[in-house]
Amino acid sequence: QRLTGAEKLRPVSNVAVSYDDIRRDNALLGALFLGGFGFTSQLGLNVIYDSALTCTLVGVYIAWYRPRLRWQVWAGGVTFTVIYGVVLVVTGLRYPTFYDDYWNLKELTGIRIAGAPLEEYLFAFTLGVFWAPLFEAWRSERRAETAQRRMEERPSLWGPVWTYPS
Repeated sequence: QRLTGAEKLRPVSNVAVSYDDIRRDNALLGALFLGGFGFTSQLGLNVIYDSALTCTLVGVYIAWYRPRLRWQVWAGGVTFTVIYGVVLVVTGLRYPTFYDDYWNLKELTGIRIAGAPLEEYLFAFTLGVFWAPLFEAWRSERRAETAQRRMEERPSLWGPVWTYPS
């Protein structure tokens, strides 16, 4: 119904998501992640490419399924890449042979950015694409549940100050 427009759209703040819906969606995301990772592992790729493909798959699914989280998908990828990039650069400066000693570089492309393998930045971006919208969705749901619980527990002389729309 949502994709066809048969149901009139409501503002996001008026959309109530039940606990059962959240559990079902989380189980679906877990199954999608594990299934995607299982599928990509059969392609014979390096695990960092498997992880990147799987995180991208789940991020695209989240952006399609929850349109209000689309900007978090891309912003999360960029933000986490920048943060992780700083860690990679500092690590490379502090320990100049770290990547040569501990990475299996012959299995990677050989392209380096600021001393770190390109695949590390790819992984950071795709992990941000995967994790950021999940964090935002779970945080929003917890805040909504907490606000509702507080309002139900707090007595008021003038009736409820705020209630969820029905």
